[in-house]
Amino acid sequence: KTQYDDLMLAIQLVDPKGPVDESELTVFTEIGLQLADALQRPTKLPLTFEQGLARAAELQAFCDTYDVIAGIHVIPDKEAFFPGRAIEMAARHVGLELGAMNLFHMKNEVAPGSRHLYSMANLAESVEFDPTAWDSFETGGLTLFMSVPCAFQPAMVFKRMVTTAGEMAEILGGVLQDQNRRPLADKGITVIHRQIEAIEEKMRAFGIPSGSDTALKLFKEATIP
Repeated sequence: KTQYDDLMLAIQLVDPKGPVDESELTVFTEIGLQLADALQRPTKLPLTFEQGLARAAELQAFCDTYDVIAGIHVIPDKEAFFPGRAIEMAARHVGLELGAMNLFHMKNEVAPGSRHLYSMANLAESVEFDPTAWDSFETGGLTLFMSVPCAFQPAMVFKRMVTTAGEMAEILGGVLQDQNRRPLADKGITVIHRQIEAIEEKMRAFGIPSGSDTALKLFKEATIP
């Protein structure tokens, strides 16, 4: 027969949908008090009601600040379009696999953090990759993207994503652009890399390192930027 001296109830104050509100926190508190009454056990709250709401607001501000998607576009250099079959072969060559949401993904197989290091989508957001129609598919560009707060050591992940984007461009005959459609050279890549390093350091200082279990609960995996 299993017995417990104490029980702990917990509620997540913030998730990707937003912070807990007063009504949700009230319901949670009432459930805890009812359980304690049924078990004839005393209760101890680590935070007051007001402190809980204040902490939720603080966490939401943290999420709003560091929910950053880093992206790189691969655009045809001379031709008007990339053909679908060439995209599929190039993606396979660099280690990207077609998967969830009909996007290509670089799987995270060894490190903590999100299940995908980064992903690749059609730059035309309304048109998905169709594995049954590679011979007729074409696009005016590709975009590789990653969630900075969900990546373990995101600066290193970004560096790897840059390499993959460069390989895709070389194979397909493309050039790199930033998220504002401006040419992306080494100087621009260095600027983005330093920005990601700064985010990584600030998240660690806040007590929620990028790619940690807590970060994954607070932030969504990357969606198309």
